[in-house]
Amino acid sequence: MPLLPCSPRRRFAFRLIAAIAVLVPALYWPATAGAQTASLDDITTRDQLIFNQEALLNVYRCRFDIDTQIVPGGCVNGQPAEPAAEPTPFAGTPNANEVYARDSLIVSQEALLNVYRCRFNIDTQIVPGGCVNGQPAEPATAPVEISASTTIASGSGHSCAIKTDGTIACWGNNGHGQSDPPPGQYTSVTTGDQHSCALGTDNTIACWGNNGSGQSNPPPGRFTAISAGNVYSCAIRTDNTITCWGSNDRGRSDAPPGQFTAISAGNSHACAIRTDDTIACWGQNDSREADPPSGQYTAIAAGTSSSCAISADKTITCWGWSGRARSLAPKGKFTAVAGGFDHWCAISAENTIANIVCWGNNDNGQADPPLGQYTAISAGVYHSCAIRADNTIACWGKESPSKPPAGQFTTITAGYHHSCAIRADNTITCWGNNGRGRSDAPPGQFTAIAAGQRHSCAIKTDNTITCWGSNGYGQGDAPLGQYTAISAGVIHSCAIKADNTITCWGSNENGQTDAPPGQFTAIAAGYYHSCAIRADYTITCWGDNNRGQVDAPSGQFTAIAVGTGHSCAIRTDNTITCWGWDGDADAPLGIFTAIASTAYHSCALGIDNTVTCWGSNENGQTDAPPGLFAAVAAGFSHSCAIRADGTIACWGPDSPTDPPAGQFMAGLLSASGPADSA
Repeated sequence: MPLLPCSPRRRFAFRLIAAIAVLVPALYWPATAGAQTASLDDITTRDQLIFNQEALLNVYRCRFDIDTQIVPGGCVNGQPAEPAAEPTPFAGTPNANEVYARDSLIVSQEALLNVYRCRFNIDTQIVPGGCVNGQPAEPATAPVEISASTTIASGSGHSCAIKTDGTIACWGNNGHGQSDPPPGQYTSVTTGDQHSCALGTDNTIACWGNNGSGQSNPPPGRFTAISAGNVYSCAIRTDNTITCWGSNDRGRSDAPPGQFTAISAGNSHACAIRTDDTIACWGQNDSREADPPSGQYTAIAAGTSSSCAISADKTITCWGWSGRARSLAPKGKFTAVAGGFDHWCAISAENTIANIVCWGNNDNGQADPPLGQYTAISAGVYHSCAIRADNTIACWGKESPSKPPAGQFTTITAGYHHSCAIRADNTITCWGNNGRGRSDAPPGQFTAIAAGQRHSCAIKTDNTITCWGSNGYGQGDAPLGQYTAISAGVIHSCAIKADNTITCWGSNENGQTDAPPGQFTAIAAGYYHSCAIRADYTITCWGDNNRGQVDAPSGQFTAIAVGTGHSCAIRTDNTITCWGWDGDADAPLGIFTAIASTAYHSCALGIDNTVTCWGSNENGQTDAPPGLFAAVAAGFSHSCAIRADGTIACWGPDSPTDPPAGQFMAGLLSASGPADSA
């Protein structure tokens, strides 16, 4: 149909078209990304656009004699009899729901305008994608409803959150780049074990971090929701179908057919809410975590071996491993729920001072939320984070082993995820992961200390041994007697008695506690093997030898250290020799006085009192700082050393419980989206 001559009212319509053409791209998507902090000016701009679009719709209705019954006052001579009503000024402070409601109306109006344009062949040049057979070529894109669980996410050792300007900030472990978000504006963020993904304002997906299983290779297309599991990811397309990518072990990426509105990817299983509000789950089902209950639900969270969901009446239902989830699920009404490794957190619907409730494993304080009011929640492996009502972030749970305490110390040791040191007054302080109580140092005075994987042991000033932490293999069953040196491995321990003989205890799966006879001056317990220096300064090793780590070289040595598949020692000429796994046995040149090894890296103290580290550096554990030091220790993903002034310096992963300062996007105060999982 050719364009009709322009009347005054028609010219008004063209002015509206010009205004809308400018406003829609400039307003809509950024408004969605920053909806949580909308100002009165933002509301006024939206209301004006809604008024302009409704006025133009009425012009189209009257001009083309369609839907005239909804035109206020009707039509007269092909024109609206009355002008559109001016928007009423907004009163009060806008919240996310009010902004979302306006954005939804704006998109609906624009979609109808495009239908009219294509049907009557008018103003088709401003229809996105043009018209095909009298219909818009592209469907309207609904605004993304930012839920209380999509603006913050916690993974294994890192967390990410969306700032109020739509950009992403991440903190914590960054060994695979999982805390290095790309630039741009985003509406949803999710974190897996060592990768992260986010949904952009254009509804495309960006992922970063570990990609060993393809979990950071998102498919092309446009999506409305996303969730990252440990080594896989899933997302809901704009047609409401699910796509998953990455590892498919146990069928975790085999998404079911159908249409869905919310999704949560757990450790090895995933769950999603269908458009009829029922739940479907897939993947690992050893604990019936993928057997959802019947009923209708508004939010879903998949954890490790259990799942939880919020029903239409805002109560929480959990299924799977009942010891952690179902039997401990709190009573009451909730607006959001998040599942971690073995703990859960939810935001209460009650306007109380402490409106976060957590349950399940609390080894590291991850289920002890601070008091306050919060709008979004996430649960990681050993930590949890939430966005406060003032848009700042609070985190709690596992502290980083790279955050040493203040004070002066004489001896230091680093375990897998915790560290301990002896103060100048001979008391012990530990920090980092406190799973199984490994960081709960006992009272008393001590002369030597050793940290293993999940346990620690120390020699008291009376030369007896005390151990604490995990004892599943007897590694914490300290023997009686008097001792002069001690070392803690992964699941075994060894010590040198006052008569210079060796005693070992704990797991002996590979013969690592079968200490040889003789007299010794130094001992080192590793993953599944042990080594010691004899009184004649030669080395003897025993236990697992799959990497040649027990094949000690000849010669005389003064210090010994062992890791997982390698061993290192300092010769009497102060040079270092390593053997076993090549990647961790590349000893540096130079003269050294002390050495420490752990799983996949080692550190040594030079004769000039500087520290040199080598081996795996995924978390920066070999990036030793400059300065002068008196002692050094190597942990699984971190290293520590005592400075010349007696203070401690550590390096490695940042703490996932140290969020950045600033303002972050709160979620809608309704349980309408997916909860993240580690």
